[in-house]
Amino acid sequence: MLSELASGERKSVQHVLVHLLPYLGGPTTLSALRTDSPDDAECRVCYKDVATADGLTALRDSLSSAQLQARCLS
Repeated sequence: MLSELASGERKSVQHVLVHLLPYLGGPTTLSALRTDSPDDAECRVCYKDVATADGLTALRDSLSSAQLQARCLS
C-alpha cells in the first residue's frame, strides 16, 4: 500500500479516508473489514474488502509495540 504512494501514485482524499478509518480503529475495525456489510445496522466499517484488510493489517503488524502504544493504536 505504501509502495503506491512512494511511487508517486496519487489518491483522492475520499480514498485515503475510507482506508484510514479502519486502520485507526485497530484490530477490531480491521477484522470487521473482512466481513462487514452496509446491510448490517450494527456494522463498524460498513463495507467488505479482504484485500484492503490484508494490506492494512500488514502495515499495522510492521509496527513495534512501542510504536503502537505511542500512536494509541494498541
